[in-house]
Amino acid sequence: MSRRSDIEHEIHSYERKIDNCERRMSRLEDIYDSMSTKRMYVESDVYEPERTYDMTFSEEFLGKLEQNSEEYQLEINNRTDTFLCNVTQFMNSIKRAIERLCEMIEEYRDRIGDLEAELDSLDDNDEY
Repeated sequence: MSRRSDIEHEIHSYERKIDNCERRMSRLEDIYDSMSTKRMYVESDVYEPERTYDMTFSEEFLGKLEQNSEEYQLEINNRTDTFLCNVTQFMNSIKRAIERLCEMIEEYRDRIGDLEAELDSLDDNDEY
């Protein structure tokens, strides 16, 4: 096989790798957007209202019931807070993966550029 065909084969290989990275990146971006939307919903429609709700306001809960209710409310808030922190960490991991995929794409494109330059420098009859 000639050096020219080796280079062309390698270029196509890197192009396939770039396509694969871009598909993965697109999927991760979709997941990130979905998680972000769900996280905002939980925070604004569940966590904040539950955290700030004063269930003793109406004086309907007295004594032991009031104490139990406040303990349940605290437990719900703690679990929701933990969930939100875990989702944030997961989203940060997705961002790091997307950044790494971008770096890989850039590396592949640089390599393709080098190969194309080498290809351009070859004469039509050159073989190594």
